[in-house]
Amino acid sequence: MSGLSTPMEVAVLQAICKGQPLPAFPDLYVALHTADPGDTGANELTLATAPGYGRVQLVPDPTPSDGNWTLDAGGPVGQSRMRNNRSVLFGTAAAAWPPVAFYGLWRTLAGTAPTDFVGGAPLTGPGGAPLAPPGLTIDAGNRIEFEALGLEFWLQ
Repeated sequence: MSGLSTPMEVAVLQAICKGQPLPAFPDLYVALHTADPGDTGANELTLATAPGYGRVQLVPDPTPSDGNWTLDAGGPVGQSRMRNNRSVLFGTAAAAWPPVAFYGLWRTLAGTAPTDFVGGAPLTGPGGAPLAPPGLTIDAGNRIEFEALGLEFWLQ
């Protein structure tokens, strides 16, 4: 994952150094971004610029045996990574969308506060290299789908 939001970084540090519980995530939503979302979730597509767009829910696993996410050691230099087990299919573009180059993970369907944003990462092509600028274009009538195991999250 290219980066956690500042509130998530603070929560992790509070958990490690002060014994505070990490926040619960009853829901998670995948979003598309035209550029690096940074620490705040900036550059997300909107209905005004991408008719038909909306975040897609990918529920966290309440128990380790559930099947929405897989944990393995395939991240950079053998780091642990979490990957989706189910495809993530966005709505149909009613008109051409701006090129997208990143995805983000959010705690809410429509919230835009920094505390709603979990983190983001670049879209990648074959071999894991980031897509060349300007990114992926979605034309009218088309959809974007992350296949199973297509989203990867790891901490750096």
